[in-house]
Amino acid sequence: MNWTLRVLLTAGLALTLATCQDGTAPQTTFAPVAVAPVFPSDAALQSFGLAIDGVRFIVVRPSAPPDTLADTTLALPPNAKSIDVDLRVPLISSAETLYVSIVAMSGAIRLFTGPRRSKC
Repeated sequence: MNWTLRVLLTAGLALTLATCQDGTAPQTTFAPVAVAPVFPSDAALQSFGLAIDGVRFIVVRPSAPPDTLADTTLALPPNAKSIDVDLRVPLISSAETLYVSIVAMSGAIRLFTGPRRSKC
């Protein structure tokens, strides 16, 4: 076999291996996560010397083992009444059940955790 043909076959094999995909793999789409947390009043927290200064969002797909799709913490400005976050998670099917947790933080201390099961 001549040198040129050998190089072409090797390159073709490498290209085939690089582009092959499992045709049965699930198609992944991304979905936005919308939440509307309600936090305790500042007065209720101040009586304990606490303030919410951060919010952690955790989105988990219940599988074995659980698959964490998002885990992000955002600073909460003083006197903020709401917080906007653009959080998108990958979905394997068009209808999935995910667990969404919102954790109110005071520094590194978890003050409140609100988990909820959500269908996407």
